[in-house]
Amino acid sequence: MPHVILILLMAAVAAVGGQTPKAAPAKPAAAKAPAAKAPAASSAAPQAPKAVTIPDGAVEIRRGTWRFIDAQGKAWRYRKTPFGLVKFAEEDAMPDEDDPLDDIAAVDKGETVEFQRRTPFGISTWTRKKTELDANEKLALEKARRSSTAASKASQE
Repeated sequence: MPHVILILLMAAVAAVGGQTPKAAPAKPAAAKAPAAKAPAASSAAPQAPKAVTIPDGAVEIRRGTWRFIDAQGKAWRYRKTPFGLVKFAEEDAMPDEDDPLDDIAAVDKGETVEFQRRTPFGISTWTRKKTELDANEKLALEKARRSSTAASKASQE
């Protein structure tokens, strides 16, 4: 039985392979459409977009994000991404970007400070010496101190 199926399959392949497709009738040369003329190359070749750079005077508001106000008074944000530096208007910024310290918790441990931030992959924890804190970490520590003193005052009342 398997031999019969194999022979029929080979016969079908041979029958299909032996046929040639029919050629389309040739068109007369006069019936061909005239070739479209190529557009003339303009003397001004398209220029590549200018590379985005962080301007002098920009303030880093969080790691990898800067804020800059131009001469017209418009606020711009610059952000480092895996694809390069991106510039966008501040009004286009995500609302949760307004306070970069909302998601950082700081605990003073004497000479060091322990920071925690909730991420999509869980809680990220890191420790820094007080002498090595960057601007955002200093602000987060100050915010934690203010909230702990406010909480202790509220508990005393």
